[in-house]
Amino acid sequence: MDTTDRKRAEGALKQSELQLRQSQKMEAVGRLAGAVAYDFNNLLTAINGYSELLSKSLGNGHPIQETVHENRRAGERAASLTRQLLIFSRRQVPASRFLDLAINARDAMPTGGSLTIRTANVRLGPGHAGALFPVRPGRYVRLTVVDTGIGMDEDIKSHLFEPFFTTKPAGQGTGLGLSTVYGIVKGAGGNLSVTSGQGEGTVFTVSLPAASAPTASEQESDAETVAGPAHVAEAKRETVLLVEDEDMVRRLIAQALLSHDYNVVEAASGAEAMAAVESHVGVIDLLLTDVVMKGMSGRELSERMLARKPGLKVIYVRKH
Repeated sequence: MDTTDRKRAEGALKQSELQLRQSQKMEAVGRLAGAVAYDFNNLLTAINGYSELLSKSLGNGHPIQETVHENRRAGERAASLTRQLLIFSRRQVPASRFLDLAINARDAMPTGGSLTIRTANVRLGPGHAGALFPVRPGRYVRLTVVDTGIGMDEDIKSHLFEPFFTTKPAGQGTGLGLSTVYGIVKGAGGNLSVTSGQGEGTVFTVSLPAASAPTASEQESDAETVAGPAHVAEAKRETVLLVEDEDMVRRLIAQALLSHDYNVVEAASGAEAMAAVESHVGVIDLLLTDVVMKGMSGRELSERMLARKPGLKVIYVRKH
């Protein structure tokens, strides 16, 4: 009997089950990491912000200025780790920048070897082998990184994208690099696959949905978005309605605005903001609001405010 089709179907079913279990595990880890990182992000925003304000108030040459700088550098490093967790849990959009790649591949080849980086335009179907997520058919841009290093066994591969998992010695890695890659690729609608064996090297394949160049109207919109906040920052003695449900972050932003000669009306929620508008004597020139808040969201608040004050300017702040 020819059992080729049956074995192929069984293999596809097993692959689907593995994908499902991996996806469920990573979703659970992502929720936990995101919840922890969300709170840490708010705390670090306050710590780093107050460090900067303190540094400015002390001035150059102050005896404790270097101590403040060291505190700020440590806070920024902690914030960087937190941002990586937020990217992994897809609570924060990553910022794009140029990188000189390939640290993991280098460390996997301690006695030397060959590193190959390839790019290609491909079209993927739903049955793409080895992918971590179900593949949506369509055009993709593929990045393949191949090293001839020590490779990985199945146990290591099963934990590869978990936050803080690392095979490097203590002090030589945070274990957040590949979890960040996981969050970026999944958030972009792309896909990942890994093949490796002990002593056989490793192949990482990243496939991202192909995109067309931005239209002229999109480029103009981007330019307006960048230019908008700069224009607001030039104003003096205007009144800002600041709405932020995290007390430490709200106090920090208020202090920064006051130091630049703005009048500030504070509110800890959308409901408080609406009440503040009713009781405030004078003109409110700008609504500066967090996007994600308990109860009324920042967008809902702005819609209600604009219905009452059509000329009101609005800036959304998203910390996570």
